[in-house]
Amino acid sequence: MNRPPDPYRGSEPDRTVTDVRTACLLVSSRYPEATGAVLGGSAARGRSTPSSDLDITVLLPDHGRRRRQVLRYEGRPAEVFLNSRADLRTAFEESRTTRRATALFLFADSIVLHDPHGHVGALRREAEALLAAGPDPLTEPEQDAQRALLQTCGTTSRTPGPTATPTNNWPWLTRSCARRRTCSRRITASGTAPANGFPGA
Repeated sequence: MNRPPDPYRGSEPDRTVTDVRTACLLVSSRYPEATGAVLGGSAARGRSTPSSDLDITVLLPDHGRRRRQVLRYEGRPAEVFLNSRADLRTAFEESRTTRRATALFLFADSIVLHDPHGHVGALRREAEALLAAGPDPLTEPEQDAQRALLQTCGTTSRTPGPTATPTNNWPWLTRSCARRRTCSRRITASGTAPANGFPGA
């Protein structure tokens, strides 16, 4: 039995072309007021699958209202982030202060869908520059807080005592795992691992 061709199978460029086409049609039909748009996420990296959503950032006029919409278009799920230029610059700055650079990666590693005025290009260069610079160094109080957390992790993650049983060991395991996860997030957020100081998107 012959199956109909799947547009999402085949070479990586084929998938990317299909995703870009769908994203462009979505933006032009749903957001005619857009002054720019980019496609990010797995689609921009050529890693999308039929179930992957399209991560689209739409640039609004300066008076536009910041919002997020989840929808389907031509059978594809899409997550659309609508922002003005001021909104995006605020999100970029928040990425630096929180050391969570999702907005920066989403914009810098994107495919341009629509940019009639050059605003998207300018914002992409800003995002790339911020990623290259990395987050601000930790202050002394922040460093002291992280040292204390690491010491706490070391003392609370030790093996349970000789009286531990399979039953009463579960609370210790739960606390230990939670501490380790917290430590991992803090160490990553401190900017010690990646070259640019930001964890990945």
